[in-house]
Amino acid sequence: MFEPLRTTESPLKPPPRRTWEDMLARVDEETREVTKTLMDRVLKLGTDIIHSPTGDAYTCFKGKRASESRFLGLFLTQKTLKVRIRTDPATFKDPKKWTGDRVYHWFFPKANEKEFKILAEHQIDYAMELIEQSYALAK
Repeated sequence: MFEPLRTTESPLKPPPRRTWEDMLARVDEETREVTKTLMDRVLKLGTDIIHSPTGDAYTCFKGKRASESRFLGLFLTQKTLKVRIRTDPATFKDPKKWTGDRVYHWFFPKANEKEFKILAEHQIDYAMELIEQSYALAK
């Protein structure tokens, strides 16, 4: 006679979601340091910044937690920090063309967004120029 296996755990239980802290712990040391340095610089943009991990991303808001006040999203891969920012096609300036021509509409609903990658500390100054534009657009 066949008897089913009995376990205390549900076999259909989904794996736990990765947190921002999990992601940060798994990246290489340079990416972790670049991320920490960039966040320190971002938080100096203003006293009204609200920031928090949201699942596997890190989100920054200007003044309040609302979609129109979101100005920055950070996403990690093993050796890369991906940055998403709010943009206005009429005023956005990216002379180094880090963001390319592609416009996204995912992290910032009903707004234009651009993405760029940071691989090393020497890129942070220019990244901050792009992020400052996004911060200025947030309401």
